[in-house]
Amino acid sequence: MTTQTVTFGAGCFWGVEYVFERVPGVLRTEVGYAGGHTENPTYRDVCSHGTGHAEVLRVEFDPSVVSFDQLLEVFWAMHDPTQVNRQGPDVGDQYRSAIFTSSDEQQRAAEASRDAAQARFDRPIATEITSAGPFWPAEDYHQRYYDKNGHEPYCHVIPGARCASSGWSRPTPSRHQGQRQGGRRPRGWRATGRPRRGSAWRASSRSAPRGSGRGRSTSRAAARA
Repeated sequence: MTTQTVTFGAGCFWGVEYVFERVPGVLRTEVGYAGGHTENPTYRDVCSHGTGHAEVLRVEFDPSVVSFDQLLEVFWAMHDPTQVNRQGPDVGDQYRSAIFTSSDEQQRAAEASRDAAQARFDRPIATEITSAGPFWPAEDYHQRYYDKNGHEPYCHVIPGARCASSGWSRPTPSRHQGQRQGGRRPRGWRATGRPRRGSAWRASSRSAPRGSGRGRSTSRAAARA
């Protein structure tokens, strides 16, 4: 089996991992830091805004099950790519929207997908699209954070889904999103909820998990230091 990897930045990496690990065809996920200029940064380093890193998720996937274009559609749907250096209540350059590609083919596909997705948004897409550089895994307690702690994302859309392999299905909770989702969805995924602006995705209010430290980068850093 031939697999591919891509790295996404879309705000808090806890929520990004929660969404992508539920996509059929995604084989492995790992949260970490990328796009900066220092080696082996810690979470405290990244929160200081002095390293240039973004919180990211590295995704390994089977393109025979889910295509790169389909993963891009999930990416555009799950967050607001027009926000600059923030995502919802989380503010700072580490929360910027970014795609770190692993091949020229992925680079071209991501740029074309961004151009097509722009029609769904009223403001310019701010997503950084660039070749992947070093990826630094985050601390163990960040990996699969929501699965370990029983929470759900508070500032991401979870596309209504039905996982063919596990029978998992749920509506689409979120705090801030509800942008129109177009194109094909990965096999095994099904849209649910009331359409918005011609979309099959919806958003509903959900507060940040108690004690998460999310909301402001400074308080979050202090909570996890």
